Amino acid sequence: MNDVLKDFGSSGAVQAPNPLSHPMADAIRAECISLLEKTNEGKRLLEFANQYSIKINVITGREPNYVTYTRDETTLICPAVTKAVDLDEMACNLAMGLRECESGYNGVPLTSINLPQADKDWSNYRKTLDSLTVMCKIAYEFSLVNNNTKLIDLVKKLGHYKLYEGVLSGLNDEELGKILITTVNETRTKG
Repeated sequence: MNDVLKDFGSSGAVQAPNPLSHPMADAIRAECISLLEKTNEGKRLLEFANQYSIKINVITGREPNYVTYTRDETTLICPAVTKAVDLDEMACNLAMGLRECESGYNGVPLTSINLPQADKDWSNYRKTLDSLTVMCKIAYEFSLVNNNTKLIDLVKKLGHYKLYEGVLSGLNDEELGKILITTVNETRTKG
């Protein structure tokens, strides 16, 4: 056997650190969890995450965001320079990522690339509705806990205030879905 291949086989070589890993990943994760623990929806999602051992990664990126490809982990994206990062927004992103994981446990495919078009459309619709509903709940609960409306203002800026009002008024998923579809269609005709 080639000595080079032997050395790089399963001989316990140390993995190189992830170059995308955020230098403050542990602090960001801890702060986001701490903020979510102050809200009912956040607590519910964190209990889900603990029950199913959901992994929460934090990587460096240009804009605060999240991605969820599997039902067992979600990844927060945070700029390297954290001075301008709003921790409430990062915590809300974590909540939306955890909701997507939860959707995966509820039978919604998180990656739809190999699905037939009808299933792909349903999966994307369901993930979007679930994530935005959680965003609205967290925005409302943070406004009560922190006595400010910055996340509600972000919801408005993103064009989802009608959905926010629907969530607060207790509309069911079908009614919220109609609002989401109307909002998306209005955005398409404007843009």
